[in-house]
Amino acid sequence: MKFILLMILLLSWGAFACPPCPTNSTTTGTGPVTNLAGCKCINGTYTWDGSTCVAAAAGCSAVNPQTWNTNCTANLAAASNGASSTIANTAPGYTGSATYTCNSGTWSAPTSVSCGIGQCIGVPKTWGSCSGSTINTAWGATYVVTNTAPGFTGTATYTCNFGAWSAPSSQTCTAPVPTMCQCGGYTDHGPGGNCSGMEGQFNCCGATYPITNASQCYDQCNNTPEIPGNGREYHRDCHPIYD
Repeated sequence: MKFILLMILLLSWGAFACPPCPTNSTTTGTGPVTNLAGCKCINGTYTWDGSTCVAAAAGCSAVNPQTWNTNCTANLAAASNGASSTIANTAPGYTGSATYTCNSGTWSAPTSVSCGIGQCIGVPKTWGSCSGSTINTAWGATYVVTNTAPGFTGTATYTCNFGAWSAPSSQTCTAPVPTMCQCGGYTDHGPGGNCSGMEGQFNCCGATYPITNASQCYDQCNNTPEIPGNGREYHRDCHPIYD
C-alpha cells in the first residue's frame, strides 16, 4: 500500500513540475521573457519571439568616415540594432548633418540630411568697449570689424569656422585723446577757483595741458560740491572735445 501511495505522489509531482527552460534561455538569464520555470532569454544574444528564444538582430559596425551629399563626412560609431545616430560634418569648408539607423546589421540611407558651404552670417560683435558687425563670410575667411561705438577707436579680426565665428583676434580698442576740455555750464566765479570761463568756453576745468587722457576733463571740477555764500558756482559737465 505504501508503495502505491508513493507512486501516486511521484506521478502527481510530475504532472505539476515546471517545464524545462526553452532553448537559448536560462534561469539566470536577464532577458525580458519568463515561463513557469523562471526562464529568461540570454540577454543581448537572444530575444523572445512568442514561443522560443531566437538570435537577436545584429548591430551595425562603425563606418569611418561616412560620406553624404558628396562633400560632407564624419565618423559613424557602431550601434545596436534599431539605434539611430546623427553625425555632424567635419570636412573643411562645409557644414551639415545626417541621421542613420541600424537595421539588423545594416545602416539605413541617411535622413534629415543637410550639407552646404560653411558660410558665417553677419552678426553684431563686441570687444571691450568697442562694437561693430561682421558680414556674410565664406568658411576659412577672416573679416576685420571696425568699431562704430562713439568715443573709441579699434578693430577686431574674426574667422569663419564651420559656420560659426571664432573669438576675436588682433583686437584693439582705445579711447581717443581729446584736444581740450569744454565747460557745458557756468564755472567758479569766486577767488581761488581752479576753473575759469563761461558756458561754451574752452580750456576750463583746471585741466593740465597737453591733455593725455579724457579723465583730465572730469577730475578737476565735476565732483566738487557748491559752497553757498562765497560767490562760487561750480559746473557739473566739463567734457572732452575731440578733433
